[in-house]
Amino acid sequence: MRKRIPWALLLVFVAACFTGCGGGTTGGTAGRQAVATMKAVALPAGSAIGGISLTLNFPKGVTFATDSGGKVAGSVVQITGVPDPAMTQVMAEYTPAGEAADGKLKIIVLNAVGFGPGETVTIKGDITPGYFPKGGDFTLTDFDARDLNGISITDILTYSFTADIS
Repeated sequence: MRKRIPWALLLVFVAACFTGCGGGTTGGTAGRQAVATMKAVALPAGSAIGGISLTLNFPKGVTFATDSGGKVAGSVVQITGVPDPAMTQVMAEYTPAGEAADGKLKIIVLNAVGFGPGETVTIKGDITPGYFPKGGDFTLTDFDARDLNGISITDILTYSFTADIS
């Protein structure tokens, strides 16, 4: 009995020491996010955007939330300002960055009633502790915009793109 008491006390002490520990990160990088924003700025009068496709290129150390099936989580790509959000469909395909290549997040946004300037696509990624990307490390490529009839309006649509680290 006497031999069990010191071991029991040691076990309680060790358990108490580890209470509240775990899951933390070092270096002050816990919870850092990359937020990329594409905003439709100008479109000729009478035109409406029916769909946009683009690829966000991002550096190593940036990840995007996925569901249990490996698909991009709904919280990653948010659309704001569209007249009827229920008529908006967002699809995203995620390819993680490798040692020698940037990662890619291919995004397609479709809206059956159309949308115009002021609407924003916001993409949120998580930054892995130990990585320090800059806003300039993020680029948009393969941008394509279509009107409600499927006709390209890429050349007449003006948009802005920013990427911020917080």
